[in-house]
Amino acid sequence: RTPRLVYAPAAVRRPTAVQAIHDAEGPVLVVTSDPAVWAGTKDARAKLGPVLVHDPGHLCDTPARLHWSPTAGCEHPDTAATRAAALLAPVRPLARIDAAVADTAQTLLQCWLHAAAVDGRPFRQVLRWASGSGAHEPVRLLRTHPKAASGLAGLLESALTGYPERRDVAQELTVRAFAALSTVHIREACTANRADSLALESFAAEGGTLYLVGESIEDPRSRPGAMPLLTALAADVVEHGRRMAVRSSAGRLDPPMTFVLDDVAAVAPFPQLPDLLATGQDRGLHALVLLRSPEQGRARWPDALNAPAENTGERTP
Repeated sequence: RTPRLVYAPAAVRRPTAVQAIHDAEGPVLVVTSDPAVWAGTKDARAKLGPVLVHDPGHLCDTPARLHWSPTAGCEHPDTAATRAAALLAPVRPLARIDAAVADTAQTLLQCWLHAAAVDGRPFRQVLRWASGSGAHEPVRLLRTHPKAASGLAGLLESALTGYPERRDVAQELTVRAFAALSTVHIREACTANRADSLALESFAAEGGTLYLVGESIEDPRSRPGAMPLLTALAADVVEHGRRMAVRSSAGRLDPPMTFVLDDVAAVAPFPQLPDLLATGQDRGLHALVLLRSPEQGRARWPDALNAPAENTGERTP
């Protein structure tokens, strides 16, 4: 059986990822910084089901890119909370002293995502609120909108008024997470239409393949690029797979859903990866994680990635 955690240089990771994609019987989520992984497998996968590529940085040579709005599904407050955590994961400070700021940023973002979603606003509205424009508009929306979850208006108001210094730093953190949206390609990648939403919703049930392709970024806390968006979409697809497994009669997917996560720590370090490795196998969610080194894994997931590991090379790109 393929080890679920492989530490290797790029020259080894690429063929390992390609082979795992070719071997997959069911739907596949691929995360990679290497467009050659997409180029080397997309045609074979197209014979089995739909092929989608979310490529905010335009690294792949294709005109057909999937667009995805980070507000999708955030009418549900739990989804808004998970989404906020995933969007902030790449820029979140790890020091315990910064925990209160990071938690405030997450609260602000959860409330903004939920307010935008229930009122049918585009994601760019969240960016306006994050930059301090119309700060009390989302509070009013959450208080008066019939679809808004109870309690979030008060939560947002206290986050905005409780500790001004903490709020300012938290807003800076949120703005930093979305700095790359000043780039047209990346802004466009967040503007989804109905066809995008339907394609994303159905690709797993149709045995399809979704490629998330992004630049490899070692230190996203200063310059995260598209990493927050890729991280949030990866987290969303993993959760979608988990829900499909729970709803299936056996409590697991058959054929399984395969997650080929190449250079995932530097492309889309979604917070649920340790849980996917620990419990996914029993649900028919099979993950292959390809990292450069154990150190790279520990830097992103300090609580450890517990899985059979194979180390096939020195720490190299």
